[in-house]
Amino acid sequence: MDRGRRQPQIGVGVARRLGKAPGGAMRLLLLGGTQEAHHIAAALRREVGLSLTVSLAKQERHPKPFAWPVRIGGFGGEEGYVRWLTNAGVTGVLDASHPFSTGMGHRTRAIADRLGLDYVRFLRPNWLPGQDDRWTFLNTASEAAAQIPEGATVFLATGRRELDQFSN
Repeated sequence: MDRGRRQPQIGVGVARRLGKAPGGAMRLLLLGGTQEAHHIAAALRREVGLSLTVSLAKQERHPKPFAWPVRIGGFGGEEGYVRWLTNAGVTGVLDASHPFSTGMGHRTRAIADRLGLDYVRFLRPNWLPGQDDRWTFLNTASEAAAQIPEGATVFLATGRRELDQFSN
């Protein structure tokens, strides 16, 4: 159970405000990479007149179907991304990429602004300490690694890019 977390609530209201093209057609790009992206994609199946493509940076380790077309891999830099969005006729971007993937979110927001596309970033609710929790707040992965006693077993939620800092 994800204590302190809720399932995303997205549906008619958000989808109707996001990415409306002249004539009412919606063509959205959903940047995936999180479990929430699956929930969002499923909720958007109820939308009439919506076309959606899910984009993943790479193949998921345990892929589940999205019930929408899925593209995997990069766009070929900023100009390739602009070209893809333009050629696909995208009218809005829903960014449900991983929270550690900040670079993609910043780049997408800038490109959406430049092209006049709607952009919505899905933000997970913050984790909140429970009564019996012991939290230590740190600023970097290396600070966290220094806090772990030799031989200890810990649960990490840093993302794969930081794992090498925690090896024994």
